[in-house]
Amino acid sequence: MMTNSNPPKVEQREKGMTISGSLIFANVTTLLEKGCALIKQHDGGSFVIDCSAITRIDSAGIALLLEWQRQSKNKNSVCRFVGLSNQAQSLIQTYRLQSLITA
Repeated sequence: MMTNSNPPKVEQREKGMTISGSLIFANVTTLLEKGCALIKQHDGGSFVIDCSAITRIDSAGIALLLEWQRQSKNKNSVCRFVGLSNQAQSLIQTYRLQSLITA
């Protein structure tokens, strides 16, 4: 059994949140709830998700980013991602999501 040596965290910041650790299938459900709670508290305008501390991401992690973007749009906020790794950008290109992920 593999242990997650880099547990993920979602932390609130002034106009958004910071994500750290592994954004993978095994933990997206927990992260989804935490991120959505922060988005619901946001009062509109730009919502920045800092991804620079993500150490690993898979397709489920990309789907999570898309869901947070959708949740932001529902709150009339513009969601923007900063610090996306080469791995994340490669997945976004592979799945042809460049027009959906706002970096």
